[in-house]
Amino acid sequence: MTAGEAETCLHRLTGCLLNAVRATRFDIEPGRGVGTALVEGNYGGGAALRRTMAVLGAGFADELAEALPGLDPCQLRARAAALAGAVAEGFTKACGVSGAGGTAGHRCGQASPRPVP
Repeated sequence: MTAGEAETCLHRLTGCLLNAVRATRFDIEPGRGVGTALVEGNYGGGAALRRTMAVLGAGFADELAEALPGLDPCQLRARAAALAGAVAEGFTKACGVSGAGGTAGHRCGQASPRPVP
């Protein structure tokens, strides 16, 4: 995947999260899909998940509140947090991590994961 293709992919995934946040009927399923797509796009290393959670936790809801002034900021924060959890869930499921103790699957943390900017 070229840098341009990676940017397009990540932009599309961000759009999925944005659409989920502003949906009339909120659903976390798109967040799970984004987590799965990160792994399928070869962003399966721990650094990718860490950076994704950092972005979703550090101002995503605040930026949404500025972009979507008609929505309640508290509701936006709650939805962003729920989506972040769903992204992590989809990511770990796609990696093959299971159960409370979890066992790492073959798709995450390989020797040559895609570099995370």
